[in-house]
Amino acid sequence: MTRLIFVIVSLCTTSITLAQKSIDKITFGSCSHEYDEDQMWPEIIAENSDLFIWTGDIIYGDSPSMDTLAAKYATQKNRASYQALLASTPVIGIWDDHDYGANDAGKNYKPKKASKEQLLNFLNVPDDNPVRDHDGMYNTYSYGSDGQKVKIILLDCRYFRDTLFEDTQTKARYKPSLEGDILGEVQWQWLENELTHSDAQLNILISGIQILAQEHNY
Repeated sequence: MTRLIFVIVSLCTTSITLAQKSIDKITFGSCSHEYDEDQMWPEIIAENSDLFIWTGDIIYGDSPSMDTLAAKYATQKNRASYQALLASTPVIGIWDDHDYGANDAGKNYKPKKASKEQLLNFLNVPDDNPVRDHDGMYNTYSYGSDGQKVKIILLDCRYFRDTLFEDTQTKARYKPSLEGDILGEVQWQWLENELTHSDAQLNILISGIQILAQEHNY
């Protein structure tokens, strides 16, 4: 069953600024089917959060056709309750597989550059944002003043991900790949640099895939 998952993070006494606006609460969401009428935008808006972060599967595009992805993003974006969120809350985000364009897809997904443009447009990412100048969707956003900074690090776990191989011997969908890569060398170097030279007191890493659930069959 498709659902929208959201998490509320209260930053308590940490004072963060976003375009001169104080941020005290962040909400996160994922797994939102564009045609599902039972979404939770009114509940999220009621939380009065100061930042909303998409963590993947913004839509269930599952198509190499950019016209299809564009139409599904438009359906999601033009929903009245989502427009109400945009009117009240800054929104950033990263993709997972279904908004990337294909179930469990990785680096060999052919229209990935065009798919990236669809997501950038959906998120209203400005033309001068550095994410538009490199491959992949990985990006950072920093908020707050000296001594009270928060950095959001968005990891792209699809664009550079090595091929997965089906597991026919166990209940798992795929075989473990001890030599496989998810982020790609350039993104790993970028991540190391972002953490090494971060002046933030809190660094939040956002991944569109599970990173701790070893028992997960996917």
